[in-house]
Amino acid sequence: MRPFSRCLLCGLLLLISWQLQAEPSIQTEPQHKVVILATGGAIAGAGSSSVGSSYTAAQVPVEHLLQAVPELKQLAHTRG
Repeated sequence: MRPFSRCLLCGLLLLISWQLQAEPSIQTEPQHKVVILATGGAIAGAGSSSVGSSYTAAQVPVEHLLQAVPELKQLAHTRG
């Protein structure tokens, strides 16, 4: 997975985490529902090398992006 994709998903994770901390009660099961809209751009792109120029946009399905951050399941119900 490309570093930018992981950074974006980590940012989403932090945003959800911050929202959950703002609530006074501790939740054992995720209550928030988050839908990730995949538009097939740069975040879902892939290349054969991290230093090469063989990059192609829209190669990684949204399900794979969500699976790259398994902690999201603890914070929210996610789907793409």
